[in-house]
Amino acid sequence: MIKITVTVSMLLFVCSPCSQSNTKENSQSLMPSINDSYQGDLDDLRFVELQISAVMIDVQKYLGWFFSEKEMMKRASARAISDLGTIKDYLQKISFTDDLVGLRDINLTIIDMLSQTYDNIDTKQEEEIRQDFAECSEIYCQYIKKFEEYSQKQIPVEDLPEDLSLIHNTDPNAVGGMFDIEKEIHLLSEILDANEYSPLLLVTWYKWRAQKQLFFWGLSNRSNIPNWLYNKKRWKVVQTIKKHIETDPDDTWAKAQKKLLLDLPNVGRGGHFGNDALGMRKVYLEID
Repeated sequence: MIKITVTVSMLLFVCSPCSQSNTKENSQSLMPSINDSYQGDLDDLRFVELQISAVMIDVQKYLGWFFSEKEMMKRASARAISDLGTIKDYLQKISFTDDLVGLRDINLTIIDMLSQTYDNIDTKQEEEIRQDFAECSEIYCQYIKKFEEYSQKQIPVEDLPEDLSLIHNTDPNAVGGMFDIEKEIHLLSEILDANEYSPLLLVTWYKWRAQKQLFFWGLSNRSNIPNWLYNKKRWKVVQTIKKHIETDPDDTWAKAQKKLLLDLPNVGRGGHFGNDALGMRKVYLEID
């Protein structure tokens, strides 16, 4: 079994065995629609980073579980290259201020490096793949350092509320509770899609993702994990919060909620008992 350690989106990706393509959806579904005049900010870069991570988690399945299945690897790598191309096109459409262009360019470099790594990956030896990921990880570490430096300028930690206990003061019935799972997931999704601000949006999204993964896709490291879908919903919620902040710029919890939402990593693989969904569900049950 091949093991490759790569740092992306504040996750430690150790490739371990897995299954088929994460989703049958067209790769265009990875990214939301934007117009040519769209002005991006630090949040957009984080969203792109999460979607790059989603592609990596898809390929991670094959690098671990099906490394000897060359046809599977070939199809998975072709899909990954296509998805990375979609993300790159999206990123290149966004206009950034001069101080963010450098971060955008590093993201573009990471996309290109990953695309090169995945190209003909079914013909590569394990050591060559490890080396490719190590080089990509080095660039990513530079990116994270610069991202964090800029982020601190934008939202100093001292400006965020010290007491985040609000996240614990939730009524289970307000965000679904423990009744029929399918109805609960539907209700959570409706709340998130309503475009209405709530101090519970972070908890609601977290629960929706955990329940969706657990009951629709499964807990196995071989399960499909549609992180791209979870991230698009996450991004929609971020937009709702940002609109609220425009009308109430003194709402420090809203700012903290947005930051925490973007900082949460994707659902990962490689755990001793399966993917991350079970642990996520345990966390939100403790919140209730």
